[in-house]
Amino acid sequence: MKRHIAWVVVLLLALAGFQTAVAEGKVIRYLGRSATFDLANNPVMASIEELTGFTLECEALPAGDDGNNKLMLLMSSNIPYDIVNGFPEMYDRLLAANVLIPLNDLLKDAPNLMAAVPADSESWKRVTAPDGTIYGIPQLNPTGGTVYTIVMRKDILDELGLAVPDSAEAFYQALKAIKESKPDMIPFTTAGGSNWDEWEYSAPNIASAFGVYKDWQEQEDGSILHKAMRSEHKDYITYLATLYKEGLMDPEFPANDRATRLQKFTSGKAAATLFGGNEGPNFYSTIESMLPQAEIVYLNIFPDANGQRGVTCVGGLEKICMIPKTCKDPKTAIAYIDAFMANFQQLYIGTEGVSYTVENGQYRPIMPAFADFDSVWWFIPAVDEDNVFDYWQARVRKNEEVERGYADTFALRTEDVDAIIPQFALLPVTEKYAKLNTSLSQLWKDEMIKLITGATPIDQYDKAIEKWRSAGGDDFMAEANLIWQDTH
Repeated sequence: MKRHIAWVVVLLLALAGFQTAVAEGKVIRYLGRSATFDLANNPVMASIEELTGFTLECEALPAGDDGNNKLMLLMSSNIPYDIVNGFPEMYDRLLAANVLIPLNDLLKDAPNLMAAVPADSESWKRVTAPDGTIYGIPQLNPTGGTVYTIVMRKDILDELGLAVPDSAEAFYQALKAIKESKPDMIPFTTAGGSNWDEWEYSAPNIASAFGVYKDWQEQEDGSILHKAMRSEHKDYITYLATLYKEGLMDPEFPANDRATRLQKFTSGKAAATLFGGNEGPNFYSTIESMLPQAEIVYLNIFPDANGQRGVTCVGGLEKICMIPKTCKDPKTAIAYIDAFMANFQQLYIGTEGVSYTVENGQYRPIMPAFADFDSVWWFIPAVDEDNVFDYWQARVRKNEEVERGYADTFALRTEDVDAIIPQFALLPVTEKYAKLNTSLSQLWKDEMIKLITGATPIDQYDKAIEKWRSAGGDDFMAEANLIWQDTH
């Protein structure tokens, strides 16, 4: 009740403010996703206003579900925002609510934007309706597709005379040997807490070993099949259940979050853990401080029975920029976006010789000046798709640990690894698909954890899948196939 009252107060204040802020000159009323910095005292905003000639009035949504709910409240209240910039799921909600204006005609007056995100870019698929109407501006994830893997204590493997595991079987045998020789150590820890996803209750290495690194498997007839329906996925969950039953997986993994699993590894409590390219900060220095004798190794993506290796990377669209129907002057809004994109490089990384240098074709930050651009991600309406990956790498070069974590895991994307982004990341999902995906996601994860931990016996796997199907899984698969057929 208190939360709802607070939202009403915020809403009334916003309405009062916007009623007095008449659209004079080039003022852009901007609503963005949650922010982790002070909007009121931000150097990026000053640079944007100087280079574009527009004045910004910015508001950040709360994080998580609170942000989604407040977004819908604000949109239903007809507050005259010019631009809304949020996650793809926010776009799905606003599109379903019919509060977004078509952009096709406006984009004709945005040459800088269209040069940065060309008309033939795959990114536009996600924001284009079946009739060709475009309702958003896609913002491609700039990281190039980061990878998660398993990191192990190589010094322990060496001590036990074990080779670095390169298969699911070798990994299992290594964990058994560690448990036998070091009964007080957790062989493998991972996470099942509130901020986890598929790769966080297992690891992509293992999913690859069973050929289920894709959520959807293409069939010979052109249809797609959800991994829940594949026998290989049952084998995969059975493998994880075996690890758990035999004490080779952290017994606390259902409650672990990301910080907990990393702490268990860096403190010496665990011999292996999941590790992502964005998890470098303080990871290596903590190990050096607490475990000076430790040597670590990243496991390659495991091959399946046919020798194929594959991994789903972090990728797709990071955000989608939208113009709501409450916008008083859509032409001014698109003009601002185009002006931003005309200055994208300078707004994203600054000025050469001042905030960055170019060495051997690599952008490298000059600190502390480069830090002024740390929060630009919140403001950008799109990215220069041809160059943003190169620009973005300057960010990981600010810190040796960040650069090491990213570079080491990205190197696992070798020629013999099928590295993909989530298959629906760049496809125009329907309202039905989005709702089913949301409602089924937690159910799916809960059922898989029950199977892995033995709360549901593994021989009840098929019943767990039937529960998922009856809760909407069949409709979900049917809707996914309709989208797939329309876009392939």
